[in-house]
Amino acid sequence: FQLGQVIVWGVLDPVKNSVDSIAIEHGAVIAALKLMEQRSISQVQERFRKETLEGLLSKQVNVRKNAFNELCKSGFIPKIPFIIILVSPDHLDEKILNRFEQNNVSESLYLVKQHIQLLNHEAIFWDQGTNLVVCFPVQFGKFSNPAFLNRELTKIIEIIKIHNSHYTVSMGVSSPVDSFDDFHRAYDYAKQSFHIGQILHRNSVGHITNYEDLGIFRIVATSSDSETVEEFCRDSIGPLIQHDNENGTELFK
Repeated sequence: FQLGQVIVWGVLDPVKNSVDSIAIEHGAVIAALKLMEQRSISQVQERFRKETLEGLLSKQVNVRKNAFNELCKSGFIPKIPFIIILVSPDHLDEKILNRFEQNNVSESLYLVKQHIQLLNHEAIFWDQGTNLVVCFPVQFGKFSNPAFLNRELTKIIEIIKIHNSHYTVSMGVSSPVDSFDDFHRAYDYAKQSFHIGQILHRNSVGHITNYEDLGIFRIVATSSDSETVEEFCRDSIGPLIQHDNENGTELFK
């Protein structure tokens, strides 16, 4: 396969085995070897990151802990609390992409990654097929404000609409979690948010859906998950029950 081209400006000695032609041939070989080396390193790193993501999403506690330790060893120091942002192309409908489409999808996700990095240099990224998974720390004041973060993410989506209008993206955003052991739960929240957002905005592209804004849709999407149902109930009526307990009232009843 072709890795690239060597382009030379100027007048070359037409003799086949001249110093010029030998230098160009040797330079091309060295450049090709270097590119193949970088590609091999990149593939190893990508495989490691994929395995780490799978570990963090595991239902087994020990597997999640091992994945977290490996992440730290590789130089990434996760910060808490954090949210998970799932970025995915709009309305692909599981279709098989040709090379041109794949390149355009990759370009959109690359642009998103670059702009999120500018927004928060401590964000951690994983490529997941046609998805981009982002662990986004929100311990700073401005990032802990959902309205501010939503505006900034909306700006990124608008940039994609301008620069790659046929391959727009949408985002599903989890609620914050305070432990990396809850990474898999935050990922599920972001995934649910994205898919529900695709249904609610099926006639539009480039939208952000926050888990905390889903309300009753959280129950519709995960009615078989008792933990999610309990969490929704705590969020919805927990303060009311607490008020009754502290004040002897019967508002909940």
